[in-house]
Amino acid sequence: MRTTMNLTAHWTRNHDATVDEPHSVLWQDGRSATPTEYEDHRDDTYLIVHRDDGCTEVHYFPDLVVEVTYDRVARQWFAKGHDVETFALDVTDPNATDDQIYQEIFSFPVVYRHRICR
Repeated sequence: MRTTMNLTAHWTRNHDATVDEPHSVLWQDGRSATPTEYEDHRDDTYLIVHRDDGCTEVHYFPDLVVEVTYDRVARQWFAKGHDVETFALDVTDPNATDDQIYQEIFSFPVVYRHRICR
């Protein structure tokens, strides 16, 4: 059950979402978010959208969190969470480092806030 609204940050054309501050940050209901609210949610699950008009949006989903666990039968790491379809990571080493798991998590179109469970 969702309890938190989603947040969307907007960058205008010719601005880089990786280095520039967003042009605007809005809550799902249209209210402006404060700079503190934006900073508080930057580590949440997100999806980057590059629009046809050259603008960029980053959609943040505070309630979507996955647990990353190793399945000894499948011999692979998986991510699963409430409202998230379970998906496999391309990591098969049961002793994979956190950095190896982070690298794989960040390779997906949706980057999930996650907890690694060992």
